[in-house]
Amino acid sequence: MELVNKTKELILYIEENLMKGLNDKKIASFYLTSPSVANAIFKLICGLTIKDYIRKRRLAFSVKDLSKGEKVDNVACKYGYNSYEAFSRAFKKEFGLSPSTVKQSKEMEEIKIFDPFVEESFDDMSKNFLKIRFETLPKMRFSGFRQMTDTAVKDIAPAMWKSLINHMIGRWQRLKIKNNVIIF
Repeated sequence: MELVNKTKELILYIEENLMKGLNDKKIASFYLTSPSVANAIFKLICGLTIKDYIRKRRLAFSVKDLSKGEKVDNVACKYGYNSYEAFSRAFKKEFGLSPSTVKQSKEMEEIKIFDPFVEESFDDMSKNFLKIRFETLPKMRFSGFRQMTDTAVKDIAPAMWKSLINHMIGRWQRLKIKNNVIIF
């Protein structure tokens, strides 16, 4: 639950600072961890990475600007893209239309814009987040294969796999099956 609350705070921060430079370390500080772990937590809770969330939100705002008639180059620059081509690729991947098509039509009805996460979506997330259950499993047998090797020997892996396969084939031939249960 604590992580869901931290994610709420992070999304509010992202929404407030979407047009500013967002710093990975500042974002990670919401979870008191590294940027890579923060990204993993965010993805676990929200279903997409922090960068994907930011990209989708910026592209959503770009649709509104394009429909108002702003130049594609200016919109691309405003939302952090270094070139028209990079913006156009990302835009087309997200919406299936080119930015110039949206600018010319000035209609946003056929475009599904990625909305920010709101309080209700967090309530759903917290209900489903990390439902843990413990189960007692029936007694099981496991088998393994171990072979000690010298790291100086080249091409040991193919010989080791061949040996393993031959060992397992011999083992499978000796198995007894009774009532759809394999008996060792």
